[in-house]
Amino acid sequence: MTSATGPAFRLLLRHWRKTRRLSQLALAEDARISIRHLSFLETGRSRPSRDMVRRLAESLDLATADANVLLLSAGYAPAYPADALEPAGFESLEPVLGSILAQQATFPTLVIDENWNIRMRNEAADRLFGLFRRSYRLPDDVAGNALHILCHPDGLRPFMPNWNDYAEPFVTEIEREASMAIGSAAERLRDALHAYPGVSETASLAKKRADAGPPLTMRLRHDEATLSFHTAFTTFALPSALAPRHVRVESLYPADPATARLIDGLAGSPT
Repeated sequence: MTSATGPAFRLLLRHWRKTRRLSQLALAEDARISIRHLSFLETGRSRPSRDMVRRLAESLDLATADANVLLLSAGYAPAYPADALEPAGFESLEPVLGSILAQQATFPTLVIDENWNIRMRNEAADRLFGLFRRSYRLPDDVAGNALHILCHPDGLRPFMPNWNDYAEPFVTEIEREASMAIGSAAERLRDALHAYPGVSETASLAKKRADAGPPLTMRLRHDEATLSFHTAFTTFALPSALAPRHVRVESLYPADPATARLIDGLAGSPT
C-alpha cells in the first residue's frame, strides 16, 4: 500500500491545477493516471513516486524551478539543478536573441530571463547604462537583476524622476507572478523588493488603479538633461522543460529629439 504524503505536496498540486484551470479529469488524462489516483494524491491518501511528480509537473507546464519545488514538497531531491540547466536553455536561444539584439543595434535592448536577470544586452544598452552604472552601489548578488536595479534605492532609481509611475507595472507583474507560484523564485524576488522603501506603497497604489495608464516611458536624469524612452517588451513563451519558460526582450526608443541626439552621440563616441 502506498503511504500517505504530507500536506505540502497535496496543497501545491491542487494550487497548480487550479492556477492552470484544469479539472481533475483533464489533469489525470494528460498525466496518464486515473482520476481516482489523482484525487488520492490531492487528499494525501497516496504518496507519489518521483516519476509521478515529474509527470505531473510536465502536465502542469511548470518551469524548472517550480518543478523542483514540487519535487521537494513530495520529499524528493530536485531533478533540475538551476545552475546546470539555465545556461543550457539559453545556449539554444542565443542565435535568435543575438539576431534580435543586432537588429536593434541603434536602440538600447536587453534580454531578461524569467527571474528578471539580465542575460544579454546590445552595445547601445551598454553605452546608455554605462552613464549611470558607475554610480550603482548594489550588492553583487542582485547587481544583474533588472527589478533590483530598478527598485533598489542605490540602483537606477535616484536617476528616475518618474520612478513611481515607471516602477508600478513591474511591481504589479512580479506580484502576479508570485501569486501563481508558491515557494518560487518570483515569491522570493517579490519579498526582496518589498524590503526596499516605497515598493509596498507602489504595489498598493497599483491595485487601486483600474486603467492601464499611458504608454510606459522611462525618464533618466543625466547631468542637466532628462532623457525619455518609450519602453517596449517582446515576450517569448518557451515550452521546453530544459529552458526558462519566459524570455523578455526590452527595447528603449527615444521619446524626444534630445534623447535621440544623445543616443546618436554615444554611438559615435570612441570606446
